[in-house]
Amino acid sequence: MGNFIPATQGISNFITAPDYIPTVLIYKPTEEQIQACMAACNNSDKIYNVYIETANTDEEWLWKIERIADVIIDAQNEDPLEFFNK
Repeated sequence: MGNFIPATQGISNFITAPDYIPTVLIYKPTEEQIQACMAACNNSDKIYNVYIETANTDEEWLWKIERIADVIIDAQNEDPLEFFNK
């Protein structure tokens, strides 16, 4: 799914005040929605932590992310790209 680098193989974020990185959870986006959101993030000067729920997502993982997410987008009811393009 997409050109993702798994978080376990990525980089860590060390953040100092006053910086803040919003955490976004997207429920069940299509491959096309993911690609469009990735492109929007690549072309933006903003940084996000974006979590993606898929059909085989573990419920315990999802609950953890729901608790820390600043924004939750249900891709079946709204276009997640709108969030990244505002």
